Amino acid sequence: MLAAISASAQLDQSQAVSTHYQSAVDLEKKSRVDDAIAEYRKAINETPYHADSHYNLGTTRAHAQNFYRRFNCALTIPITTTTWVLS
Repeated sequence: MLAAISASAQLDQSQAVSTHYQSAVDLEKKSRVDDAIAEYRKAINETPYHADSHYNLGTTRAHAQNFYRRFNCALTIPITTTTWVLS
């Protein structure tokens, strides 16, 4: 009986992971990175053993940090007056 209860609890947890995890993957595909990160964190809070959630959270955050770094670098490039040639 205890095994049945344990199996049921694991099934409930895996359904929660699949819901939050799949939502995060879908959001990431739509370039909604901040929302995807939040969904990955929800999946990890509910089922901390789910390795894919940890991995995807890490890679998504790394890509976001690289984007913000590049964006901030682009903002510091001085704008010079240049004549643009139209072809």
